[in-house]
Amino acid sequence: MGIGLQESVGDVEGPKIVVHTNDRLAGAGIVATLRQLPEASIDVTANESDLLRALENAHIDLVVVYFDSLLEDPGPALLRNRMRHSQATPVLAVLSSGLDDVLRALEMGVRGLVTKYDEPAVLVNTARALLNGECSLAPTITTHVVQMINETGRLSEPADQVVFDVLTNREQEIAQMLAMGMTTKEIATRTFITRATVKTHISNVLSKLNFDERSQIVAMVYRTGWLNKRLFTESAE
Repeated sequence: MGIGLQESVGDVEGPKIVVHTNDRLAGAGIVATLRQLPEASIDVTANESDLLRALENAHIDLVVVYFDSLLEDPGPALLRNRMRHSQATPVLAVLSSGLDDVLRALEMGVRGLVTKYDEPAVLVNTARALLNGECSLAPTITTHVVQMINETGRLSEPADQVVFDVLTNREQEIAQMLAMGMTTKEIATRTFITRATVKTHISNVLSKLNFDERSQIVAMVYRTGWLNKRLFTESAE
């Protein structure tokens, strides 16, 4: 399968991970880093057809994409739709050049983002978060967002027909905390409510905005400029 790189750690059943990239060196580095996840079984695919075949033949817990390879594939929309069809297998993207593709990745349903310049521990921690059902952004991503807010006030022009009034004040607050890269636990601590209540609020936001993934909430906050600058600035301090 793929470019022929496979690693299994131990005999105990652990998370099954597919690393999707056509860059052999990048794939080897990502696999070496993910070995820190106990009992992880890791395979590498080089093209979309191999990835889809892997998803069809086995239960996959996480797909890690070296993002340029995803952009080069002929059908990123097919991959996104296949992710949803496969019980929304979480996707973690490693950005290889700059941060211009953040919004596109999030809108495609990518749940986790890191850059190739991040420390290995950041990739491992982000992978753990996704395996636990979270949406996770590396600090380098959110720091970049804060810088853009400070420089321009927003990332782009507001969308024409985005109606935020459908969300309660608490739902708006939690949506923006997701965009800050905060986990369910961190949001619960910040807002003095339970994790279960946080998850309920997030589910309500997804339903009201007709979204499937938490990452789409994050992309909406970034793209529309619907930002609480104070919250973002505090998160960067």
